[in-house]
Amino acid sequence: LSKRTFMQGYLVIIAVEHQELRHSLRRLLSDHFHRMIFADDTQSLLDTLAYTQPELLLVDLSLPTTNSLNALRELKSNDVQIPTIVVGDYDEVEAEDEARSTGCMSYVVRSKLCTDLIPLVNKALDGRTAS
Repeated sequence: LSKRTFMQGYLVIIAVEHQELRHSLRRLLSDHFHRMIFADDTQSLLDTLAYTQPELLLVDLSLPTTNSLNALRELKSNDVQIPTIVVGDYDEVEAEDEARSTGCMSYVVRSKLCTDLIPLVNKALDGRTAS
């Protein structure tokens, strides 16, 4: 089986508020994942994680409710080990460093989603998709 075939059965939780970003991520990931759950804010993300075990998290830094970085820190402190990619607005070292301090594997800037997301997803899931 190909790596792509393995990933199609995986569950990804996508925590983004903005509809336009949701549609972009759905379009980018639909060939790779058939199982996607969308969360509108950090509380929905945490609630969803209480009853699911996704293979990947995609989390937007600009989620409403609680700060999304605080939610990721909470997951890390509870020893939740799910490969996580954070989506941010700024291509700055400080933003990436802050995101990585929460335990996320990768940081991607919205403007580079089309080119950078799938390679980051493949890298995040590499250990899980080896055939």
